[in-house]
Amino acid sequence: MPRSNQGVNPETWLSGVEHAKAQKLAEINDQCDMMLGVLTKSYPGSELLTFDQQKTEAEAYLSDQSKPCPLLAPLAQARGIELQDLCNRVIVKATAFSAASGAIIGQRQKFEDMLDACTTPEQVAAIEVIYALPGAGA
Repeated sequence: MPRSNQGVNPETWLSGVEHAKAQKLAEINDQCDMMLGVLTKSYPGSELLTFDQQKTEAEAYLSDQSKPCPLLAPLAQARGIELQDLCNRVIVKATAFSAASGAIIGQRQKFEDMLDACTTPEQVAAIEVIYALPGAGA
């Protein structure tokens, strides 16, 4: 059994503090991924792959309505709504997603900064990895 402070973990060959940091970083990243997943859980993966294109097309169309929208035009038609309306909806959702994901990623980076400052396994263990969605009151 590896010692908890300055010993070396025989499975990872990391010192006590480095082993603790590696485990905590995995926890930080896993919880970040889970929180980001909450933002997109109602969309199929194949639709998620179109988000950047949707935003690009919406921005282009809203600045110049002569710009083609090979993805958004058929989406609007299939939904029975005006392309202008769909473009506005895409921008609203993209802006909200950017704000929420930015807040979550910022929290992840703060946890990583805290982790980088740790010099003992006890300091690492004291980091509580709790993410909050913006506006959730946490």
